Amino acid sequence: MTTSPEIRDCENEAALIRRNISDVQDRQDELRRRIQGLRRATAEIEDRRLVPEFRLRIGEFEGLIRATEDELKATMPELESFRQQLHAKEQKCWELRRQQTRSVPSEDELRKTIIDPRYRRDGDPVLSRTVSEGFQRLYPDESDD
Repeated sequence: MTTSPEIRDCENEAALIRRNISDVQDRQDELRRRIQGLRRATAEIEDRRLVPEFRLRIGEFEGLIRATEDELKATMPELESFRQQLHAKEQKCWELRRQQTRSVPSEDELRKTIIDPRYRRDGDPVLSRTVSEGFQRLYPDESDD
């Protein structure tokens, strides 16, 4: 059975959200590395804190550490939002897949319906719609549009 365009779109949107999560996590890792580097730099000159130039430099490092920590904290709600979006999107994709597998008749079932005299002889509109929609769901990329 082929995947419907709606399911494909849903899964593409979920993949985009996963990439956004990955980007935010990469940014967080980068900020954590920057904080570690600034702390190492501060520790290297800590013993010279009494020298005015070094005291100024340590103050700069401490300010940069605080700013970077604030930036890191600011990414937390964004990451949580993306995770919630992903969860909702994955649930939707799962439900669409479940509906597709539950509601799509097999090709054999559709062929049996075509053989039914009500379809062939009487042109029953309900059976005609069932057959048309069934084949469109089974083969969405092969429509006559």
